[in-house]
Order: sequence, then C-alpha cells, then structure tokens
Amino acid sequence: MDRTERFYKIHRLLTQRKFVPRDAFLDELEVSRATFKRDLEYLRDRMHMPIVFDRDLGGYRIDEEASTAHLYQLPGLWFSSDEIHALLTMEHMLERLQPGLLGPQLRPLREMIRRILESGTLAPVKSAIVFASCPSACGRLKPPPSRQSQPLCCRGTG
Repeated sequence: MDRTERFYKIHRLLTQRKFVPRDAFLDELEVSRATFKRDLEYLRDRMHMPIVFDRDLGGYRIDEEASTAHLYQLPGLWFSSDEIHALLTMEHMLERLQPGLLGPQLRPLREMIRRILESGTLAPVKSAIVFASCPSACGRLKPPPSRQSQPLCCRGTG
C-alpha cells in the first residue's frame, strides 16, 4: 500500500468512527509505528488535517472544533473535460467490444460524473456523457459539435 492509499484509509477510519485506537490503525494499514507517526505528521502539517489523540477515548479523532477543521482536503483526481471525454469514449468502446469487462470498476466514476452533472456545475462533461452513450448504437462516434446543444453520433441522428 502506498502513502496516498494510507492517507485515504486513515481519513476513512477517522470519519467512520468516533475515535480510532493506534493499534487499529497499525493493523488496518499494516505499517510500523514509525511509518504511522510520519503519516500523521504529514497529514497534520501539510494537509492541515486536525488529527488529535484523545486520552479519554483512547484513540485518535478529527478535532471538529479546530480552526483548520474545515480547511483540510486530501489530494484528488482531477480531469479536464477532454480527459473525461476520452475516458468515457474508451469506456463506451470497451463496453461494445466486451460487455461487462470494466463496468463494475468504472461504475463509481460514472456515477460521480452523473452526480456532478445533476448539480448543473459542469456543462462540458454533460456533452461527453451524452456522447459516450450514443443512442444509435452505431459503434463509431464523433465528438459533439462545439456550437450545438445536442451531440451527434457518426450518423448525425443525435
């Protein structure tokens, strides 16, 4: 498990539970105390995650009342609209070549993109979603015209 995966696992454990004992972290992360300590220091110092050890509870927790409680954010995976378009096109092509090959693995990403679209904050992605789900099932797609609201498939039927 690499460092970034450990950061996400630490964050998940801390947000799912009221507190997490050190031994639970060590078991879950499969790392030494020294590595765990370095990870906590990094999360506190560089990511501004307000992790505290609570003696009364006997474990670590996120201090919701800390001044930095609302500031921390783990690194994310960001895509440009062109990258999303390419990803969805590849997913569509793979689905046509061998149905179900990567469906379960890509489903969470597709659902996240759909949630973003439903919020109405990312119009270029909406075109990519419609483009990747061409209703004519022709198998050959072209990008949507830049000045039209409805993308077209290779047959121009939309």
